[in-house]
Amino acid sequence: MSFKVVGINICETREGIKLNDGGCALIEDGIPKIAIAEERISRKKHDGGFINSLNYCLKSTKNKLETIDAFVFSNCCDEPLDKIFLKTLLKKYNIDLPDEKIIICPSHHLSHACSAFLVSPFKKAIILVADNEGNILEKKYKEYWLNRLERTSFYSGENIEIKSLGRLHDGFEELGMGAAYNYFTQGIGFPSFQKAGQTMALSAYGKGKFNNTKVFNKFFKCLLENKFKNRYEKIGEVARNFI
Repeated sequence: MSFKVVGINICETREGIKLNDGGCALIEDGIPKIAIAEERISRKKHDGGFINSLNYCLKSTKNKLETIDAFVFSNCCDEPLDKIFLKTLLKKYNIDLPDEKIIICPSHHLSHACSAFLVSPFKKAIILVADNEGNILEKKYKEYWLNRLERTSFYSGENIEIKSLGRLHDGFEELGMGAAYNYFTQGIGFPSFQKAGQTMALSAYGKGKFNNTKVFNKFFKCLLENKFKNRYEKIGEVARNFI
């Protein structure tokens, strides 16, 4: 008998915030059979759902929910998932899974580390995850981006084992490398962090004018300010004024 696993990215927080870039993947006996982003089916750019991609993965591999052995769920911009919240969310889609089939990824950054290392040709490596925002580590503010979050994480990988080595920029109201990139992406005129890929492409055309700009000090603290209580303020102004 083969062992089938479905992986799903949950794109909704406990506060009801809808997140982006949902999707689903199906693996059988450790071999990826199919993976697809929700936007490819819904035709909505950066769509954060999962039901269309889940149904597509099941149908294309001639499976049903009952024939899947395990469902692995991840999330971000929120505290790690728990089964009570997860099952309540799944009921919106008329999905009722037995507890023994539910596996919850305890860390958004761990999922990044796994996706980088476990499919790499290396048997041993140090892994760096430089993200905008991962899971909430400690909650004090309603605005999730001001809480203690996974922002920059380090891991060691050996064979199929990955261990946490520590984090940077995980304090309240801190900014990490990913968030700083977000600020500058909006600072040069893009409307959202989702355009960071264009910023990366444009960097190849840089003339070195800002080579001496220091965004982080020698203690790796970001010199930009994370002062926005309202997510919709123009955070790009900070980056423009900074340089």
